[in-house]
Amino acid sequence: MWRSMMMAGVLALGALPMAALANSEMPAAVKAEVSDACVISDATTGLAPRHASVKGWLPGEVWLVPCTIGAYQTGYEAVFAPDGGTPRALLFALWRDGSWTGTRTLFDPEFDAQRGTLHDRYKDRGAGGCGGERTWVWQGSDFQLTEYRAQPNCESGQTRYPVVFEAK
Repeated sequence: MWRSMMMAGVLALGALPMAALANSEMPAAVKAEVSDACVISDATTGLAPRHASVKGWLPGEVWLVPCTIGAYQTGYEAVFAPDGGTPRALLFALWRDGSWTGTRTLFDPEFDAQRGTLHDRYKDRGAGGCGGERTWVWQGSDFQLTEYRAQPNCESGQTRYPVVFEAK
């Protein structure tokens, strides 16, 4: 079951025109931007770095690299490699304990190439009664947060997390 849950996270990335690449195929400059804790590839789970190149609105490639593998979610780091430029790790908003911070981690990210949106959902426990859902849209050279839902109370019983932030 654990393996099938892990593969579901990988398949969610299939919404992108992404390709799984071997460790040696990820450019060294991209690899240099990824935390040492990341799993560049793991044949036992089928996890490997993935990249998206959507010409017309994305002026380069976004690489998603699996980093933390848990029982019910996989954390990824994202690196943007601009056409002809230096790759850089991307940071994402995180709402914790009533305040904002930044993180490099996305959980089981999904990317909609038609809309240019990136979405993830993290669980603070396996049952998923608490955690957050985040949505971004590509704007210029970064992803801009458009909606953030979070539920810090694991016993709330809510099936849809309340809105913490929504872009107007």
